[in-house]
Amino acid sequence: MPTTTQRLPDAPPAGVAGLSSLALASATRALRVIAVLVLLAAVVAGGAALRAHRAAHPAQPNSADERAYLTLARDLATTGNYGGPGTAMNDPLHWPPGAPALFAAAEKVDPGGPGGPGDLAPPSVYTAQAIVGTLAILAAFAAGALLGGGVAGLVAAAATAFYPPLVDVAGRALSEPLGALGLAIAVLACVWAARRPAEWRFALAGLALGLTLLARADLAPAVPLVALWAVAVARRPRGWRRAAMCGAALLAGTVVAVAPWVRSASDRAGRLVPISTSGGSAIFVGTYLPGHGTMFGLKRSLGNELRLQDPRMGSVPNFRLPQERILDLVAGRHPELDRDAALRREARENLDRYALRRPLPFARMLGTKAARMWVTPNRGPHARVGAVSLTVHLLLVGLALVGTILAVVRVRRPGPGALLAVAASSTAINAVFLSEPRHLLPLLPALFATGAAGWALLLKRSRA
Repeated sequence: MPTTTQRLPDAPPAGVAGLSSLALASATRALRVIAVLVLLAAVVAGGAALRAHRAAHPAQPNSADERAYLTLARDLATTGNYGGPGTAMNDPLHWPPGAPALFAAAEKVDPGGPGGPGDLAPPSVYTAQAIVGTLAILAAFAAGALLGGGVAGLVAAAATAFYPPLVDVAGRALSEPLGALGLAIAVLACVWAARRPAEWRFALAGLALGLTLLARADLAPAVPLVALWAVAVARRPRGWRRAAMCGAALLAGTVVAVAPWVRSASDRAGRLVPISTSGGSAIFVGTYLPGHGTMFGLKRSLGNELRLQDPRMGSVPNFRLPQERILDLVAGRHPELDRDAALRREARENLDRYALRRPLPFARMLGTKAARMWVTPNRGPHARVGAVSLTVHLLLVGLALVGTILAVVRVRRPGPGALLAVAASSTAINAVFLSEPRHLLPLLPALFATGAAGWALLLKRSRA
């Protein structure tokens, strides 16, 4: 019998199959991008809503920094002067100009009326804080996504959006929200520059870092470390000469950003002012062993001396004593010097009296202050930290820090090294100078970004 063979259908040409797979891959990527953007919109909306609610119910401006920022902002908005005559401020240059300028701009845009907490705080000030905090969510996403992909960016954005102290600070007239936004943008610029090292890219990163210093002058010691990081990043692809130029470009960008303010403040003070004159008081308080290196400890130690000088303070508890009066009391020991120079001399005496003669207690105090910055979430003055809040804080910050270190050591991504340089410098400054738990807040959006990227990259490597 004749046999018949069944003909199989022709296979599609190889080119058609390749085009189909490319189209499928493109569609998959497009869906992923859409999903990431939708989730990002939800995260940003949630973070913005929390900050708007907090801004609508701000805290009483009860710290010296808050009152000073608001006083300077009111002066800028009404007279155009930075702590001019009539402000009753001994040294307005003690505070860097970033936060007062932001608050003054907010008051110019919407004068509103006297806010609930006090006449110096119109509602627009806290609205500006909420807007700045929301922008930090986007900056954290951008840095995380550039380093580790969209999922890493989403994790960084969510951590920034819902971490309670970053939400709470929207209701405080402090510089931490502006510093957090600036540092997140600066780290984003450093990551971008490290991908394709070039002098102009690092100059832009330095410009972003310099603008951040105008809000958080305590980050200034990190600039040389970040410049060394830039040299290390650019050395392999560009060689030592070009790498050195990249580091110099970052320094130059930082100088360009701060130079106008430094010149104005120095002309006013009659001496060089490196952004602010807060160094004297910060290092005196930070090295005063009887006060454990804290402002509250200083008030407790010298409160009775102030009460003897001013009987009107007799019934005022230690924590309510004006810190400026305490510092003026100490500076009065050297009437021939201005306050900042007098406090610096007292700080040198602290080093001689405590660091050299009582090295172990002094070293223990420095270690305690450094740890205080990292392990204590900022919950406002004199507020107790619950076990749940402390656990969440330690897990979130610990995972972010470990992820950042892994991104540098294991995955060998250069970008997170810039944030590690800033974190190391900030920790050292808080160990020696005046330390507050809220000093960690400016680091957190950038730290969440680098940490999330580190874990994401490590997971991709393990899968591969």
